[in-house]
Amino acid sequence: MQETHYPSSLCCSDDMLDDISDAISSDITDIEETDIEEEGEQVMLDVVNDRLKQQFFRLMSQEYRTSLTTILMSIDELEFDATELEREETEICHQQIRLAIEHMRHLLHEARENF
Repeated sequence: MQETHYPSSLCCSDDMLDDISDAISSDITDIEETDIEEEGEQVMLDVVNDRLKQQFFRLMSQEYRTSLTTILMSIDELEFDATELEREETEICHQQIRLAIEHMRHLLHEARENF
């Protein structure tokens, strides 16, 4: 094997090579730390986002159950007391059903807009 000889202007001292090596190692470490920090931030954002979604769906589910209960109670009242209810009471039941349905439509619209 032939030994390659470089001009003296291209040669570096051992100290200079150590400095270059340290600088390269430092740059690589900085890049790795930045990547790790960015990954950590993304993981935190994902966790927060998942928690917000869970909270939103819990609240939406609760609102839906409340509206459904209102609808069912109004229907029960109409069915069981139909002969005894006055026209005004019947209208109140129908109005409660309509309002509960509108509330549910609004919730669906909000969910669709936000997700």
